[in-house]
Amino acid sequence: MAAWRAPAGRAILFSDGMNPREEEARDHACRIKTALTRKACLPYDDFIKKNIYKVKAWIKQSVQPKRSRSPMNQPRQFRWLWAGQSISNLGDALYLLAIVTIVYKLTGSALFSSLVPLARVAGQLACGAAAPIVMDRWPLTRLIKLSQLLQVLLFLMLLLAVRGLTEDGIGYVLVLIGLLSFTDGITTPVRNALVPRYAGKKQLLRANGLMSTTDQIVMMAGWAAGGIIVAWLGASPVLNATLGIYAAALFMTLRLREPEGAGTGEGAKADGGVAAASGTKADVDGAVASGAKAEAGVAAASGMKADVDGAAASGTKADAGVRKEADARSDAGAEWSESAQAQRRGGSGTKPENGAWASIQEGWRNIWRNPVLRLIFFIETIEGTVSATWIGALLLVYATEQLGSGTQWYGFINAGYFAGCIAGGLLVVAFTRRLSRQPALSIAAGAGLMGLFTLAFAWTTAPLLALALVVLMGPPQQLREVTRRTVFQKVCPPEQLPKVMSAENTLVYSLFGLSVVLLSWMADRWGVGAVYAMAGLFYLTTAILTALFRHRIDAAAREADAAEAAAEAQAAAG
Repeated sequence: MAAWRAPAGRAILFSDGMNPREEEARDHACRIKTALTRKACLPYDDFIKKNIYKVKAWIKQSVQPKRSRSPMNQPRQFRWLWAGQSISNLGDALYLLAIVTIVYKLTGSALFSSLVPLARVAGQLACGAAAPIVMDRWPLTRLIKLSQLLQVLLFLMLLLAVRGLTEDGIGYVLVLIGLLSFTDGITTPVRNALVPRYAGKKQLLRANGLMSTTDQIVMMAGWAAGGIIVAWLGASPVLNATLGIYAAALFMTLRLREPEGAGTGEGAKADGGVAAASGTKADVDGAVASGAKAEAGVAAASGMKADVDGAAASGTKADAGVRKEADARSDAGAEWSESAQAQRRGGSGTKPENGAWASIQEGWRNIWRNPVLRLIFFIETIEGTVSATWIGALLLVYATEQLGSGTQWYGFINAGYFAGCIAGGLLVVAFTRRLSRQPALSIAAGAGLMGLFTLAFAWTTAPLLALALVVLMGPPQQLREVTRRTVFQKVCPPEQLPKVMSAENTLVYSLFGLSVVLLSWMADRWGVGAVYAMAGLFYLTTAILTALFRHRIDAAAREADAAEAAAEAQAAAG
């Protein structure tokens, strides 16, 4: 159909201030309408008068670009990290089951068998305390590669040690498990620090949902199906297969590359542009504090809104205008100004302290300085006190004593819990965009539902109802956990994230050990129902706390998203 246009004098009826692209879209929309209706063409001005609102809507749809899902920053690297860590976690579950089986058959003692997971927790706890020291000296990808390589070598030594194992050699096996867990302990904080750099903050909730769902699938396959495989094939073939699993995980981990604009902890602090390139509100003074022109160029390329040219020309620490602009930006947000200043005080502009003890303390200090991180940490401390609620020992007591059923119901409840968590993770991935709009509401709703379901689980004596409740717990459990982790990663500056995640891991492992002792004592003293009732009340408490501070959490997440969007726009423009 030949193109036709309105007379030049009549175009003002429709297109005031219209650019050529909009005019072309208007004409295209009119031609499509004429072709679809198969009606004779009216005079152009009459057509506009009769269909003015429809044509305006067509122009808006034609000119406005379609919204599409934002791609990850480095999707291939994220997939290598995702696959490598999932396979490695599967290997962890299989080898622990096999070693526990070997030790129990050899000694016939449940106490000796329980030393295997205890040695693993001790190794991971020790690594969590020492991890910040090495994070200051090497890039994250190098650390995770070295960790995976050492795991393969130590597991090979463990494989040789269990052949012909006697009771006298159990201590040596426990030492190897502790060392293996020590090398594995650094992978969790490093993984959680790499995910936001590979995925980007726009896709962070989706990435965390994928990781969490895969973790639940691996746990279900490793601990549930793994027990059947060990009983069927025996421990030795499973250990041999685990060596191949670790080798595959090592191959995938070696494919990782350092995220763009990332460096070691010390390097990130010395160069203020790293945090800005990652989309955080780093301290502007730190970006130009060295007085070199090259530093000013880095700050400009990172998307700083400072007058970097002036800083480069003068060679001074910071331009006065930069300071005023930075202070104005940090004071702009009413509710979040305290957090912005805390991030500036603990950001890349600060001079790093020397010494191992200072490195260990740094993650804890960064948490304390940031009000949102401090709030999330406090919530995790409350829930960590009852984190051992769902361990197998307590579920076994619940199934046999409170439900009055056989041990097979312990397996059903355990499998139902994992199935619910997998379904919850998939729901989080499916509704990423909606959940990311109000993260505090997602956390509060997940914790509240988890508390109500756990209270009902504490008082029921019907096996089918208990099974239905644990399945229903899965989605809210994943909703609060994944969203909370995403907020944690968003509001924490990237250069601080490895040490902060290491501090969080140390807290989680410590509270889990205390929780096992506390809840086991409560189950013996007042019954297992009291344990689950207390857990439900603790979940409701965290839901109330999150609801009370929801504005602060939402504002922090929005500010982090806006900062990254500004950095991306500056990078695209530059």
